[in-house]
Amino acid sequence: MLPASSRLKILDAGCGLGFMSYLAAKCFPNAAITGVDTFEDESLIDSSLEKATQNMRVLNLGDRVHFRKHDLREPLDPETIFDLAVSNLVFHNLGKERFLAYSNILDRVVSGGYFVIADLFPSQSADLKYFKEKC
Repeated sequence: MLPASSRLKILDAGCGLGFMSYLAAKCFPNAAITGVDTFEDESLIDSSLEKATQNMRVLNLGDRVHFRKHDLREPLDPETIFDLAVSNLVFHNLGKERFLAYSNILDRVVSGGYFVIADLFPSQSADLKYFKEKC
């Protein structure tokens, strides 16, 4: 269990306009949150890095929540380690390439850390098998 007071480093994988980043910031008031997204998926109408950043400024979270453009199918910054990675409704958009994205994220989550995914898949068996083998 992660104490709410922890100074966690949290990754919001596929952050969109920052909803999960906002929730993470509220649940973990001492955490530093990094949101990454391509900001190009057609499901995110008018999404942009600038809009996500502005959302956090409006919510007075701009000092703890930062966004950058990044494709999860590419490796994340090797200098960055996260205690927690979260993602909401992202991986179904990647098809089988989601396994590459999973690997890239797990490579940056500290041993004993957490990766929490909420998504929709017709069959979860391949994903469950992947995580059983990797975690």
